[in-house]
Amino acid sequence: MPKEQIAYFAPVLVALGMVVPLAVGKVTNGPRPLSVFLLGFPLRLASGAALLFVLRATKNVYKDVYGGGGGGPSSWFWAAFLAASAFQSVASNLMFVAQMSFFNKVSDPAIGGTYMTLLNTVANLGSKWPTSLSLALLDGLTTKTCAAARAAATAGTAATEPLGSPLGSPLGSPLGSPLGSSLGSRNWEALGCAGGGASECAGAGGACVMSVDGYEVELYLCSAVGLLWLLLLARTTHQLQFVPRHRWNINAKADEAS
Repeated sequence: MPKEQIAYFAPVLVALGMVVPLAVGKVTNGPRPLSVFLLGFPLRLASGAALLFVLRATKNVYKDVYGGGGGGPSSWFWAAFLAASAFQSVASNLMFVAQMSFFNKVSDPAIGGTYMTLLNTVANLGSKWPTSLSLALLDGLTTKTCAAARAAATAGTAATEPLGSPLGSPLGSPLGSPLGSSLGSRNWEALGCAGGGASECAGAGGACVMSVDGYEVELYLCSAVGLLWLLLLARTTHQLQFVPRHRWNINAKADEAS
């Protein structure tokens, strides 16, 4: 994806990051900021589905471009890309502003911003480590298979090609090669792509093709966890708004006694 195209979206997303807090400020400053948070949660989940659509569209568009289909991404593709990114940005900012508003309301004024900083630090710890974990697991959840080079460049679906066909011997490997005599036909899937299999696949004239995208696997798993959270903890989160203000203070018992 051209970097200059992505750069055009940055000002739009930055503007949304400033407009959304202003737009929802009156609501989050009310007595029920966590209600806004719970509204943004399903929107955040829905933004994942939108990004999945864009991911698959990106694969198809650039497969056509680099596979000889000609032309570049159309205007509808960039519109969908921007809409999905904006949707995700709005949902994230909606949840963040509502969360900060709640922290501001329950922070004990006796220690000023220290209380709010503590709450925000705990919240950040809970939201940042999943990103590092998902990136660490991405390669392990991605599966690639070996396929004929020409098939990999187009659809990536051919698993077995006869040695005597042009597709089966894209590099002009002879019929009498050791691989041909042992297998009789190229069993591309048998070569594999894990570990050192990628170089073996390339040496045999094939190419590794992604059969299972780790990003999609993580998206499905995280969406399932998010839905489970909504079922189990949304009600509890909503009830936190009704806890008496003094119960959040450090000297809550002394406040109750007085």
